[in-house]
This record gives sequence, C-alpha cells and structure tokens, in this order.
Amino acid sequence: MEVRQNISGADAEKLADCIYFAGKQGLIIGEETQAGVNQNFGNVWLWDEDWPACIYQDAGFSGARFSYTCPNCGFEQDCSTISECKVLSNRFDNTERCKECQ
Repeated sequence: MEVRQNISGADAEKLADCIYFAGKQGLIIGEETQAGVNQNFGNVWLWDEDWPACIYQDAGFSGARFSYTCPNCGFEQDCSTISECKVLSNRFDNTERCKECQ
C-alpha cells in the first residue's frame, strides 16, 4: 500500500476504519492501493484501480463508505456496499449517463 502523505492521530484512526471496511467488503489491499487525506474536507481515502469505487471516512467519523465517481461527468455518489458500486459501474462505465450528466 502506498500512503501519499504522513497520517497520524485521528486521520490514522480514519484510515484504519477504511482498511477494516475494505476487508469486510472482501477487497484486496495490495502494493498498488493508495491512501491519503483530503486536506479540503478532512476525509481519509483508500483507493485501488481494481475496486469499483474509492473508500473514505469523513471528518465526522460517520462510518467508512464507498464513493463512486461517474466516469462521464465526475459526479460522486456514496454507496454502502460493493454491490451498489458494481451496479453503478456497470451502468455508467458503458453508455448510460448518470442523473447529473444527462
């Protein structure tokens, strides 16, 4: 796993939540998996190109979740499970457009 910056304190706890969530979803964390902190919002994220979406934990510790990004317009949508993300990915990675880019 590649960590993009120093992570400590509450951000380290958020990253641990993301890693635990990834494990519960059956995802593999490998050497290409990346982690970092969004300095604008305080979210900690975990991403891998083989996953259908990014995992993040927000600044308020609301629980780790997926954020699916529409490949057509960049609109982000939260998902609770990997199956929700796969449904979106199957729809929008082909020809259908999401509600934001129609």
